[in-house]
Amino acid sequence: MLSTDDFSTDAYRPHGRVESRVMGRIFVQYAKGPFNEEIIDAMRTVHENVLSELKCSGPWGAIFLIEENAMSSFPMLKQLTAYLSDQKNTGRASVGTAIVIGNTVEGGAMMAPLYVKAWIDAGIPCKLFKSLQEGSQWIDDLLLQVH
Repeated sequence: MLSTDDFSTDAYRPHGRVESRVMGRIFVQYAKGPFNEEIIDAMRTVHENVLSELKCSGPWGAIFLIEENAMSSFPMLKQLTAYLSDQKNTGRASVGTAIVIGNTVEGGAMMAPLYVKAWIDAGIPCKLFKSLQEGSQWIDDLLLQVH
């Protein structure tokens, strides 16, 4: 598992944590906020090799599972949209991303539409789900459609 905790910089440390793993054709990210914009640089560094591997072996989907706290700064959301747009423009984006935020996640109801908007604005299909099972099923269905 790769984690943004492994990212270091001379500037501010990223707030929040995103742990990533590949499960077959699905890139799963387990995220715990609150997040600041430095988390995007950490994600970019941690994900670079993983995304290259996934892209080389065909279409892939993503699940972004937010646990405990979904809060983030508006500069972070802006950076997230830019990062995702770059992925889309360079052909390194997923066929779709399921964002999973359960009912008990702090700030989940307020932040969920903003996260979905970041992916949609970047041109990546995205839907919000309350459970990992529902999100996984949607991604599986998307992957079947592109094969």
